[in-house]
Amino acid sequence: AWLGVRLLQPDLWHPYVGGEKPMDFAYFNAVIKSTWFPPYNPWLSGHYINYYYFGFVIVGTLTKLMGTVPATAYNLIVPLLYALTGVGAFSVAYNLMGRRKRGVILAGVAAVIFTVVLGNLGVVHLVYTRLVEIGGVPFESTIPGFAETAAMFKGLWQVIARGAPLSIGNTTWYWHPTRIIPSETGNPIAEFPAFTFLYADLHAHMIALP
Repeated sequence: AWLGVRLLQPDLWHPYVGGEKPMDFAYFNAVIKSTWFPPYNPWLSGHYINYYYFGFVIVGTLTKLMGTVPATAYNLIVPLLYALTGVGAFSVAYNLMGRRKRGVILAGVAAVIFTVVLGNLGVVHLVYTRLVEIGGVPFESTIPGFAETAAMFKGLWQVIARGAPLSIGNTTWYWHPTRIIPSETGNPIAEFPAFTFLYADLHAHMIALP
């Protein structure tokens, strides 16, 4: 299934959001081509990679064994890791059910869905926040969240009845759920597997998921 996703967008570089695929691809090639370790630094001649690279050793070994060129292998590795992560989740849930005949398959499928298919409520939070902005907060309340909820319904009315635009960028829909932790805490990255595999940067945290 995820091979089909990569077939729909096999490019290694998002047109304007970017990503870190060029770095991943450079390290991937360096690990495959190096004659000794640590691997050579693809950007600084005469130096070696001073970044964790063992994940590239794992997938690079598979690439060498298959005899596949790295550019093609990159787009085969991502679906492979997706599948292995899903199978691992299925396996854990299936075996935790013990010897019970009923429900083991359902538990396994549920584990796959919760692990690699579903995300978080980031899009709900995005729409809610935008509707509050459109509606405004016209009053103060001692009830937590009451004024914001009232503003949300006011904003919803503005959108439905008066055609007010939500004004949410194309990339915000999938980017916002990875930054759902409030910005006052430093706006840390909160990736989840579905986003990691969709964005498809071959990072160590992706390779480690299975």
